[in-house]
Amino acid sequence: MPTSRSRFAPHKACSTTTRSRTIGAALAGAIVGLILGKNAATAILYALMGGAVGFLAPLYYITRRARMRQTAIARQLSDVLDLLVVCVEAGLGLFEAIKIVGIETRRQKQEIGEELSLVASEIQAGSSLGQALRARRCATSPSGPRSKTSSRSPRR
Repeated sequence: MPTSRSRFAPHKACSTTTRSRTIGAALAGAIVGLILGKNAATAILYALMGGAVGFLAPLYYITRRARMRQTAIARQLSDVLDLLVVCVEAGLGLFEAIKIVGIETRRQKQEIGEELSLVASEIQAGSSLGQALRARRCATSPSGPRSKTSSRSPRR
């Protein structure tokens, strides 16, 4: 049975730096709470509240930014797919189409352009298209390498 994760729970792939910063923010909040407390009881209460805010605020911020980025990418996806179809119908290969559309959408400051450029870079470095797309899915998915809605194994 899958376990339920809190919406503020750190992602499995969080870097050590991100976790260190979150713990540092929690400690800073606790220290500020201890300094502001006038007696022992309020100092402990403020320290706990400061620690909780210092721990949850960065996670909330990162989760919110990730959700906004995914929404923006989802909105841009249909236009990008149309551009990819036009490029492939014009005679370009799929890799070249991904590369060109990635450059153009990145130049227009669209989030999906960055992702397509990274996919093109991974393909150029020797990965297959499937490996490059799976790597980007793992990097941008909030639930890690396997989505909860995906029950099929990847095609080979």
